[in-house]
Amino acid sequence: MPADGTVVNGYLNNRPTLQKLQQLSYALLGARNTVTFNATESQQQPLGVVSGLTDDFLWRTKSLSVVSASSGAIN
Repeated sequence: MPADGTVVNGYLNNRPTLQKLQQLSYALLGARNTVTFNATESQQQPLGVVSGLTDDFLWRTKSLSVVSASSGAIN
């Protein structure tokens, strides 16, 4: 099992699942505006109960978001 993975019991079955989550955020701050970039990747893979080996399938989810906000102040 990788050092950054977590084993939890799955909600749809009776066996443990290996979950891995990576997140990245970056913000650009300006005088009146802020832009924030967020990226997330998650993986879930069921583990075999008896053998401890993983199954042949893997759930992978990736997302990217960009948020822009302004202070609204005009001098």
